[in-house]
Amino acid sequence: MSFLKKILLLSGKKLWTTHKAFHFFAISRQLGTLFISIVLSNSNVGLSFIGNYEILLFIGFSFTLFLNQGFLDAFNLLYKEANDRFPFSIYLFSLLIGFLLAGILIGFETSIVRFLTSSSKVEFYSLYCIHLFLDFNTWIAPIFLLRKGYKKVLTYYTVLANGLWIILVSLPPVLNLDLRFIFIGLIIHSLLKQIFLFILIFKSSIFSIDWNWILIWLKKSLPFMGYALLGGLHLIADNWMVGYYFPNNKEMFAIFRYGAKELPLSVIITSAFATANVHVLQKNSLSGLLEFKRKTKQLSHVFFLFAIFSLIFAKKIFSVIYGDAFELSGYIFGVYLLVIISRLLVLKPIIMAQNLNHWLIPIAITELIVNIVVSYLLVPVLGIIGIAWGTVIAYSYEKIFMVIILELKSKVSIGQYLPLPIFTFYTALLTICYWLVFSN
Repeated sequence: MSFLKKILLLSGKKLWTTHKAFHFFAISRQLGTLFISIVLSNSNVGLSFIGNYEILLFIGFSFTLFLNQGFLDAFNLLYKEANDRFPFSIYLFSLLIGFLLAGILIGFETSIVRFLTSSSKVEFYSLYCIHLFLDFNTWIAPIFLLRKGYKKVLTYYTVLANGLWIILVSLPPVLNLDLRFIFIGLIIHSLLKQIFLFILIFKSSIFSIDWNWILIWLKKSLPFMGYALLGGLHLIADNWMVGYYFPNNKEMFAIFRYGAKELPLSVIITSAFATANVHVLQKNSLSGLLEFKRKTKQLSHVFFLFAIFSLIFAKKIFSVIYGDAFELSGYIFGVYLLVIISRLLVLKPIIMAQNLNHWLIPIAITELIVNIVVSYLLVPVLGIIGIAWGTVIAYSYEKIFMVIILELKSKVSIGQYLPLPIFTFYTALLTICYWLVFSN
């Protein structure tokens, strides 16, 4: 029985919860992105086009990440207490915001492209902006299905929407069609998602605008947007620095983007782990920390071993999967694998449970400064790999800062929440493996 068929059969069973269906949606997006990157790198589109495609994705990410995440979190928070006009109001208003955003991107194309990427021109820019407009508010569909408890619909939506996305983007390069069809495919895909969302809202909401709930939603969105922006700034900064140090070099941009990836699934799983443990730490600090430490130990065994295995074969994996043109991406990926050390030091829920949230913004701002300064110092010495090292060092700085804050402000020592012997052993082993693999 195929994996897809098993998922569809599970969707109707109690074992398959709505939250699992929602996580399946997020994971399938990551896997789809990976599959498309493999297809493009093994086709005849060329490194320059891949760089052009990645630049467009980066521009879209820079303008939509904090908006969509803030809107989604606020929608999720308010959904239960809001009235039946709320979904339609948010749908219509976010559609308008998407239209305005696309208009800004098209109207200020030259300035935006030059500022973010130092490139003089990006092909297919207008087509991609049309896709962004149609796709902008489709984040509502999965979270709406989650809150409604429609696990089966959410599962089928994931399979069909993400499957169609992969097919429409992959077919043109496979069939050697005009590359414009990739972006036409993206537009068709986002249009179909927009139609599905409209039908979903039509069946589940009253078609009337409630401006009061829109204002409440916007107000609730702002802090979430701030956190999302601060969390994504280092990714934006890394890509911006590639454009700054290698202007009009789409090939180098593609090489960096393909390599600048953390260990697969590590971000999703550690983020879910952090979210799930906030209430546990708030209810009982001592027992909560012990349970948190136990779970961190379990995650360490899995992800450190996965990282070590990936590190050993990183150079070979990139050459085989993506081709010799992406050999340098393997070196960049090797550096990014070291981020797992900081990623497994999950401190944000402890910071929140200890009511030290006000420290998160200054930590994030100084982390960004460290990233930019270190990258600036290392690029002349290490080339584009220096940008990757800037990220690793900035992440390490962030976690060291948090450890110190918890120790000084709440008297919570590192040994209370981190299995130090295991964590130290794996950190040393991963570091040694990196040195052995990439020293020559």
